[in-house]
Amino acid sequence: MTRLELTDRIDLTLNIRGLSKRTVKIYKTWLTRFFDYVDVEDPSTITLYDCQKFLNHLRNDKNYAIRTHNQAVYALRHLCGTVLMIPYDKNALPRIRPPKTDKPFFSGEQVIQLIDQCEDLELKAAIALSFGCGLRIQEITNIQFRHINKVSHTITIENSKNDRTRTVKYSPSTAAILNSFFLSRQMILRPDDFLFHRKSPQCPMKTSALTQKFSHYIKGFPFSLPEHTFHSLRHSFATMLAWKNVPLPQIQKLMGHASAATTATYIHINESYLVELPDVLTRKEGKSS
Repeated sequence: MTRLELTDRIDLTLNIRGLSKRTVKIYKTWLTRFFDYVDVEDPSTITLYDCQKFLNHLRNDKNYAIRTHNQAVYALRHLCGTVLMIPYDKNALPRIRPPKTDKPFFSGEQVIQLIDQCEDLELKAAIALSFGCGLRIQEITNIQFRHINKVSHTITIENSKNDRTRTVKYSPSTAAILNSFFLSRQMILRPDDFLFHRKSPQCPMKTSALTQKFSHYIKGFPFSLPEHTFHSLRHSFATMLAWKNVPLPQIQKLMGHASAATTATYIHINESYLVELPDVLTRKEGKSS
């Protein structure tokens, strides 16, 4: 088997699985790095041990973040199990389990402060969309004007993380912030223009640029923590809805998660419940054991 033949087989199997464009790109990138590492003339001679050596190389020599390392693991699992049909156990190509930590989030009052004191209308709109609609940063930077329905106050999110399309509703408060942002543009808004863009409206803003702008902005607030990121706003969205007794399946749908278990990891405990926990062992008067 030649490298070209293997590449064709990889493309075919990825297409059959129906993975998102983003996931396909990640898999192909890691498999290219792997093939450069093993450097064999006939890819059909690749063994499970070759895959394990590559993961060991990444773990010891490259020191990638856990999430990045696990992307390589999933790519190699696809290569072995679906392309080369090499029998393997998941324990032979294990993913690294990240330590369980309680990720920081913003309270509703803190987000209101962030919005009220923000003079940058672009950043203000982004914060409102993340906290008010639970959008991912990539989803925010991909919004085009054609996605926004000002009449129904809805935004259509296309090609999200799971390669799905969903519609989210935004509140009158968010609408007011967006309208102020629209007016500040002082230009004709075409349907395919990006709401958040670089110099050209046809070029979406980089997520790294929005991340840096947000990180710099929150440093001026006393409640800011080093662990706070733009993604913390999405945690806050899920948590505030849960505290308002919105059912988990509904929160899952709004956030665009494939699994309710994923949504549950975004929801943080309301500490006041721990303080005001009722005494469930109290017996009603007139009843005995």
